[in-house]
Order: sequence, then structure tokens, then C-alpha cells
Amino acid sequence: SLKRMRVIAVPGYSDLLILDSRPAQVNDTLAFEVGMAGIPPHQAGAKRLLDIALALVGLSVSLPFYPLIALAVKLSSPGPVFYTQKRVGLGGGVFALRKFRTMRRNAEAGTGPVLAKRGDPRVTGVGRFLRQTRLDELPQLLNVLGGSMSMVGPRPERPEFVEEFRKEI
Repeated sequence: SLKRMRVIAVPGYSDLLILDSRPAQVNDTLAFEVGMAGIPPHQAGAKRLLDIALALVGLSVSLPFYPLIALAVKLSSPGPVFYTQKRVGLGGGVFALRKFRTMRRNAEAGTGPVLAKRGDPRVTGVGRFLRQTRLDELPQLLNVLGGSMSMVGPRPERPEFVEEFRKEI
């Protein structure tokens, strides 16, 4: 998890326009204390309430289609209806993201974690339709209700890819 820490920058002349900063003094040096990234707590609370409301509306509209989608997935290929995958959320915590399964069972058994590509042979026929219409993502409304995801925000990525990004950056 991320810890709160105080960040102090020593600006050059062109850096004097730092947003959300306050003058600070470190020994005899003029510096600027940079504000915390993210949204203020009252806005975060409002965003969470909006997430819950939108997820409930989304679930009430989409839930009647779950049995039809589940049947299509089950008839198209052997394996479970839902696919659960580890993803990294806010603050670096890992959670289980749920989707309707669109690939054949054990699709990454031989390759390990890889990004899907256009025309990926691992994707089933029904899975292709679910991906094109984004219906495979409907179970993520449960993640939103549970608080591990938000309706708006960065896409939660797989831990393996987050580690690659960290190395590259």
C-alpha cells in the first residue's frame, strides 16, 4: 500500500508554476511542498456513491441477460462461465476481477500471461461477440459494488504487466 509522505521540490526559475504547492524552507533553501495526488476526500466519497448508484442501475438492467450469456458461453466451449483474473487496484492492492469467459479454458497454460491480439485463436466464437459488444465485462459491476473498481478511472492491470511497467519506467 502507498504511504503518505511529504514531497519537497527545489525549483528552478521555470519551475515556479508548480500546481498545488506551498512555499517551504529547507535549512536556507527556498522550496515548494507539492500537494498530494488524487482527489480530495469529499470528492472521493461522492465518486464512490456515484459508482454504487451506477453499478446498481447497470446490474438491474443487465442481470436478466446473465443466464443467456452464461448459456452461450457454456455451449460454446467446455469450462467455467466466469473467468477470474488477478488485477492491481488503487494503492497497489491485488483483487479478483470477474468477466464472462471469452477464451478457451487454460488459454495461457503454454504461454503464460500475454496480451490478447486481434484475431487471437484462443478466443471462442461467442467470446468474440462478447468482446465486441463488451458484454463480457458486465460482471465487473460486482467489482464496482465491492469497491475494488470504479466506473471511471484507470484500467486495473494484471500484476505481471504492472511489474513489467515498473521495470521499464
